[in-house]
Amino acid sequence: MVISVGTGGTITGVGRYLKEKNPNIKIIAVEPGPNSRPTKENPHPEEIMGIHAFTVVEPQYVPETLDQSIIDEIAEVETQEAYLAARAFAREEGLLVGASSGAALYYAKKLAKQPENQGKNIVVIATDTGLRYLTTNLYQKEA
Repeated sequence: MVISVGTGGTITGVGRYLKEKNPNIKIIAVEPGPNSRPTKENPHPEEIMGIHAFTVVEPQYVPETLDQSIIDEIAEVETQEAYLAARAFAREEGLLVGASSGAALYYAKKLAKQPENQGKNIVVIATDTGLRYLTTNLYQKEA
């Protein structure tokens, strides 16, 4: 299962339930890549709205709703990768999703191309709609 992390509530709840049913399931958390997070050198990057880096912040800033023990892998996705995936999903599948869902979709497609994942099911939970992003760079500009 691939899911982007906001408050951590969805990945925690769904991940715990799925791990109870099948301990072998792999839970992959998606967070913004280094170029999509504010730094001293780049204080105002175009961020992926709705997802947060939780591996590079002080522990007190990680939401209590996020149970990191259920996460098997952490994936970093950049804003432009998330945007491209969200736009492609809207264009090809007719489903309007936001950037955080685009980030999860981007990484799931990357996983699906790996030989070791042939024949496996990869599930993505799209946690946002693209409606609120119609007037943002997500749908106003092509990268």
